[in-house]
Amino acid sequence: MREDFYLSGHVDIAQCLNNIGFVLCDQEKYDEALEYHRRALQMIEENYSSNHIDIAHAVNGIGVVYYRQLNYDEALKYHQQALEIREQMYPQGHIDVAQSLGNLGRVLMDKGNSNEAIEIYQRTLTMRERFHPYGHTDIAEVIMNIGILLYRTLKYDEALIYYYRAFDMQERHYPLGYKNLLINLGNIGIIYFHQKKHELAIEIYKKSLRIREELLPSTHSEIASTLNNLGVAYYRQMDYDQALIYYNRAFQIREDIYPTGHITMIQTLNNIALVFYDQNQYDQSLDYRYRALNLAKLLYSSDHLDIASNLNGIGTILHQQMKYTEAINSYEEALNIREKFYPNGHMDVAQSFTNIGLVLCDQRKYDIALNFYQKALEIRERLYSNDQLEIAVCFNNIGILYHRQAKYDQAKDYYERVLKIRKEVYPLGHVDVARCLNNIALIFTDQEYYDQAIEYYKNALKIIQDIHPKGHIENAASYHGIGVVYHRQIQYNEALDYFQKAVQIQEKYSSSNHINLITYLTNLGLVLLDRGQYTESLEHYQRALKLRETYLPINEITIVNNLSIIGHIYCHLENFQEAFHYHQRSLEMREKYHPLTYTNIMNSLKILGTISSYQENYSRALDYYQQALTLREIFQSGQSIRLAMNLINIAEILFKQEHFQQALRFYQQALQIQKKHYPQDNISIVHSLTSIGEIYLNQTNYTQSLKYFHRALQMREQCAPTDYSSMIKNLYMISCILYIEEKHDDALDYYQKTMRLVETVYLLGHIDIAEIARQFGDRFLKKGNSRLALDYHRRALNIREKYLSPDDMRIAESLNRIGYILYEECRYDKAARCFRRVFEIQSKHYPIDHIDLTDSMNNYGIILCYIGEFEEALRLCSNTLRIRQNNLSENHPDIAETFHSLGIVHYLQGNYPDALTFFQQSLNLREECYSLDDLNLVEDCHYIGCIYRHLRDYNNALQYHKKALQIQDKHYPLGHISIASSFSYLGLVYSLKANHAEAELLCLKSLDMKEKFYPSDHIELSFSLYNLGLVHLANKKNELAMECFEKARIIKLNWYQYGSADTAQCLNMIGILISMKGNRSAALEYHHEALRLQEVFQPPLHPDIAISCENIAKTYYEYEKFDEALLYLTRVLIIRRKQFPHGDLDEADNLTLIGFIHRSQSNNDQALEVLQQSLILKRKFASDNFLTISSTLEGLAIVYCDITDFDRALECALECLDLRSQCLPKQHRDIGITYDLIAYCYTNLNNQNMAMAYYQDALNLFKAILSPDDSLISTTENNILQAQKSRQTLISNGRKYVQKLKTRLFSS
Repeated sequence: MREDFYLSGHVDIAQCLNNIGFVLCDQEKYDEALEYHRRALQMIEENYSSNHIDIAHAVNGIGVVYYRQLNYDEALKYHQQALEIREQMYPQGHIDVAQSLGNLGRVLMDKGNSNEAIEIYQRTLTMRERFHPYGHTDIAEVIMNIGILLYRTLKYDEALIYYYRAFDMQERHYPLGYKNLLINLGNIGIIYFHQKKHELAIEIYKKSLRIREELLPSTHSEIASTLNNLGVAYYRQMDYDQALIYYNRAFQIREDIYPTGHITMIQTLNNIALVFYDQNQYDQSLDYRYRALNLAKLLYSSDHLDIASNLNGIGTILHQQMKYTEAINSYEEALNIREKFYPNGHMDVAQSFTNIGLVLCDQRKYDIALNFYQKALEIRERLYSNDQLEIAVCFNNIGILYHRQAKYDQAKDYYERVLKIRKEVYPLGHVDVARCLNNIALIFTDQEYYDQAIEYYKNALKIIQDIHPKGHIENAASYHGIGVVYHRQIQYNEALDYFQKAVQIQEKYSSSNHINLITYLTNLGLVLLDRGQYTESLEHYQRALKLRETYLPINEITIVNNLSIIGHIYCHLENFQEAFHYHQRSLEMREKYHPLTYTNIMNSLKILGTISSYQENYSRALDYYQQALTLREIFQSGQSIRLAMNLINIAEILFKQEHFQQALRFYQQALQIQKKHYPQDNISIVHSLTSIGEIYLNQTNYTQSLKYFHRALQMREQCAPTDYSSMIKNLYMISCILYIEEKHDDALDYYQKTMRLVETVYLLGHIDIAEIARQFGDRFLKKGNSRLALDYHRRALNIREKYLSPDDMRIAESLNRIGYILYEECRYDKAARCFRRVFEIQSKHYPIDHIDLTDSMNNYGIILCYIGEFEEALRLCSNTLRIRQNNLSENHPDIAETFHSLGIVHYLQGNYPDALTFFQQSLNLREECYSLDDLNLVEDCHYIGCIYRHLRDYNNALQYHKKALQIQDKHYPLGHISIASSFSYLGLVYSLKANHAEAELLCLKSLDMKEKFYPSDHIELSFSLYNLGLVHLANKKNELAMECFEKARIIKLNWYQYGSADTAQCLNMIGILISMKGNRSAALEYHHEALRLQEVFQPPLHPDIAISCENIAKTYYEYEKFDEALLYLTRVLIIRRKQFPHGDLDEADNLTLIGFIHRSQSNNDQALEVLQQSLILKRKFASDNFLTISSTLEGLAIVYCDITDFDRALECALECLDLRSQCLPKQHRDIGITYDLIAYCYTNLNNQNMAMAYYQDALNLFKAILSPDDSLISTTENNILQAQKSRQTLISNGRKYVQKLKTRLFSS
């Protein structure tokens, strides 16, 4: 419109052009805006002088456009021109002058000229305060900008004052959602953030968030920015969960606003990546970094600097993951972009060079790394020479590189350059100066210049203490360094003191610096380990491990080493289960993450083998040693001396497994290698010769054994003549072998040589002889030669009792072994005396509740059971369990052993349900502690099988005995003596299941194995003979059974001086067999003697006592001594009902016999009552055993006949016939007898036709199966003839059934 009214150059048109320029600038159409401002300036310059005020307005517009285009130099030029004109026009000041000053300040601020900008803004503020009222928006903006500049110059406290001044104005004079007010809140939050006042920062950010959420849509970008700031604050607090919550909320909003992506989303993704990175979750961190990179590639050109920044972040993660090649590739991509953007160099280019150098340094490619460090240094020296601190960082990196190469002089030279720069920058001292002194001290430490090292460390401490008298984190590094120096000098007390100080300071001032804390804890643990304080050392190593696993990558090698050290400590503490666990974890990590560290893997395998050997898990030990040997043969070619050690390790295990021939082969291979590497008189060769001699000794090849012990002795005399202990052992071994060969004169000669050496030069030699005697005793015991084992252990005891105090623990050790042998030989009274002495000796060394006392307490408790002292046995074993449960982990093997012992106590008392509970607990726990095929499970399985056999659960009994045998088969060769008892147990169960052929085969096999292994009078033979006798008896081979029982009895009488419960079992079975032959008086003597022994060695309610009482009662019944029989049967019932409170088949049989006793005494009512009870129990517990039920029905029928209740008698007799017809042959004698009984009932019921029919059936059957002169035939014929005679006659005939019933009753 103005162009229509004015000439083309009119100044009013220029004013419009200026205004259009400002509008276009706000629309970010900068080129068009610049064109309009230039046209306006040209018109004004054509109409006015060069310093006209309108020219200032046009020039100002041009400056604003250049500022928006980030062309700060041009913007600065035009704003200065505008200021000069306005200051000329308004010498006293004006609002336009203030505007120009503000524009200049803004340009200088964005250029980074903070100090100049502050000065300009202060002038602007003064002028605006003259021309504007208090609280004006322009005043608040200037104050806020001054705060920003002070923040940039790290003057946080001053900046905070200005921010709050601006905020006060904004809050008072402007609406709540005023933009600058919210920006200012953000600025305040940033200050608190940098001051590490994170709680205050969070409070400010949350206030800003509340305002924005009230005024803005829920998906507004400013809300996302505030959420992001909150995430940063929580991240700095290390509250990673909260940080992720806010970052994810921010990202979700930005994703909603910018569905195709936005640069702020890149920022948030990278922030989330940092959270995962700090938590060592590198895979997740890398995932977010790659998402950020892909988004950056979508939004930017391929060579944009933000892409380089993302590649740099990815490289950092890959570096941390030790994926060095990938890390370098990522860093190089970033470097290429940066070099393209900054062809003349830049600090970011220098940083890329440094990053690549750091990776190469970790790869030990030091020369290439140095080249990159020097490139970084060249850029910083050329472009940033004023920034000496960054140059010092480059020097420091180079110093570290030389230090790693052990080039100490070059490293020290660079550290000293760093020190010089930092001292110049910080003349009054600084933490970085102290750090540099610490680095130089570390050089002196590695050079073993310990005095200089301590001097530098103490100088560093002084600097820190001067600056921070109340303490500072950097003191920890100096204290730690001094601790290292003292540790190197083996001054453990001083080292411990300084390491403890380092840990305390680190925890107090910077618990978040986990790497340093890990190092300090590790070294503190190390010095405690060196001092032998294993428990305390373990505590610190475990803390270090926990931190490493939390904050370091999962494949970090120091985690592996930490696990190994903890394993070593547990070995020192003799907690081999935990030691194995930690070493196994260490091995698994080495094999997974560091498979090329062959030497370390071999060492780990060897350690695991050694621990397994200590645990007596020889098969596992052998497996580990063989794996180590395989690796050694693959990766270390040639027959090295270490290969010989591997062979020896395997040989030792094979020796312990008694695989002597295989062990011999490995020892001989090792010996050949040793001969090649060592001179002929080397002590290692002597050890191999001794080991080979021991193998031949165990193979009873005494000639070869002597040969090797003689060779070993000759070499000892040459290479170690002053090793008196070994010399004495060698001489004594030769003496013992000669004694075994019965070369008594030679044996005496070597024994005298041994004693002369003891008395002359080695006064404590007697103890070594005792130890050798003990070893011989153990060796013979393993071979089953208990006689020689006992002989040598008694020799050891005699020596120890002669030279040691009566309460010495070594005496207890000998007594314990002797007691064990006597226990195995069933010489329980003598074994009890030994175990009691062991318990008494150990009780003087330990308090009554001490864990180390429990072994002897448990052993003493068990042996007391076998001499009948059950109450005391139960008390001791229960105390053992209590102590162990209080002191050991809940799944410790010793607790399983105590459950087993308590099982034995209850088993020997016949308390089978409680015994079963304890054995089951023992088995369950041992299955947790050991493998499922471990030999430790065998005894529990057998005991559980025996209990199920006693409880007549034969299927379960069979299952557990088979399980025991299957375990043994995996460990023992075919025919091994340990398997013999398993065959016997299985045979018994098969016999009870009526599989007599299999039972006999197994029991004969067991006996045959024992006869080949033991002398003919050994107690073990008696057990197999007894079991075989039971099998023969069940198979009705009575003569063979008697032979077995008699042989077993004789052996037991010779072994048990005062008798035993086992002897009582034999006596009972012999009594039964004698009774079957009709010699009741002799049988009664055997049963009474059995009962006498049982009453001595077993508790009153033991099931075996019930068996003896039952046998006695049956014999008295045969003698018709009914009162005596009833007395013993009453005792039987008390025991049975205690054992089986709900009844069982044995009780039913006893009740049947009691019923007949009452009938014999004419107590028919009582007879009926107990016979009915018997029938109920038989139907309950033996519903499919028709034969035993029929015998009770027959008895009931007879008693009903006695009381003339012929209807019920007939009912019982008919059911009896039905059952017998189902289980007996049709022409069985008992079916004929039942016909007779039914006929008798019909006769008395006046049913003569039915009576005659059954009598005839009985007669026909008897004539078919019996001899013509059998009394049953004549009796039946007479019954037919006399069918019509008086009832009394028939009743007297009925009594004959009683005698027949006795036979059936006892056989059932």
